[in-house]
Amino acid sequence: MPAPHDEPSLIVRQREDPLVVTVDEPLTSRCVQQLRSIISGVPRQRPVIIDMTTINGFDSAGTSDLQVLQDELGPEHLVVVGLRQAAARLFGLATMFADSQDPIRETTPRVRPTPGLVLVETKPDWSSRMLQSALHAAVAKDIAIVVVDLGGVATMSIDVLDAITSASRAAATLGEELVLLNVSRDAAALLGRVPLAATTYLVAGTAQR
Repeated sequence: MPAPHDEPSLIVRQREDPLVVTVDEPLTSRCVQQLRSIISGVPRQRPVIIDMTTINGFDSAGTSDLQVLQDELGPEHLVVVGLRQAAARLFGLATMFADSQDPIRETTPRVRPTPGLVLVETKPDWSSRMLQSALHAAVAKDIAIVVVDLGGVATMSIDVLDAITSASRAAATLGEELVLLNVSRDAAALLGRVPLAATTYLVAGTAQR
């Protein structure tokens, strides 16, 4: 498992958070204990994303311990992604690990996306059309996890909600997961009213810098 300083350079260059921990060993109880050690010193306002896309196996004890860890820290602080892709790669099946939303009836993914993450950092001057273009360009990269920092979105308009909903469905159809960062309480309430795919996760906003 990489140390925190080994997290993907793309995320580090863009901003201080989130902390991304990529797991490339079997998901066992020992692995989860290592994750606890890594996460223990991370401030609560800094989101942590645990990327499971490259694990080479997992057992029931490790999966259960990881679920307990996520329950303890809360989904607003700790997001687990990539277990679906790992299960599909290892066993040819999908898992509904940690889903709290009702799944959308999507077509069966035709491809297995490349493990890894791609980050979309929104800008305050973006129009809804520019946001939609950026989201769909990221989804089209065929990377397993698409992380979208919504900190630059000033208004959650109908057009913005439509762009996010469209990207959520497109990502789910391709077997990808969408993680929305810096979602304000008001934005979360609005996003809760639109049909996001079960593979889309919301992470609460951090304090203003």
